[in-house]
Amino acid sequence: MIVEDDIKALFQIIEGETNVKKEQFLAKNRKRHIVDVKRMVSACLMKHTKFTLYKIGDILGGLNHATIIHYRRTHENLLESNKDYRKTYVSIDSQFEFLRLGGIPVEKKLEFAIDKRNFINKEIIRLKKLIKIKNS
Repeated sequence: MIVEDDIKALFQIIEGETNVKKEQFLAKNRKRHIVDVKRMVSACLMKHTKFTLYKIGDILGGLNHATIIHYRRTHENLLESNKDYRKTYVSIDSQFEFLRLGGIPVEKKLEFAIDKRNFINKEIIRLKKLIKIKNS
């Protein structure tokens, strides 16, 4: 579950990647590069959280849900058509995902999950054998 610290970390990642300060992208502003940053923030929050459109709008300085829907559509178009936008977003998103996973690479998390599953499967087989022995 995302917490306030995760949102602050996302803002820091955004500031580092785009050189746009938090105060700038949370303020009402229609400059293209700032609106692009807002799109990226909303896309990350939609992807990594279960926040409502209203909540995401509140985080971004009181935007309404229709603006967030528009940001999502425009974001998808920009990912396909704008190389620089895509590069910046992918960098931000991967850093945020890495942070949310506790700084552990996805491959390591997957490896751990597979090991855990194998252990559980072996334990199930062991318990089934015990039940079979008791029933005999």
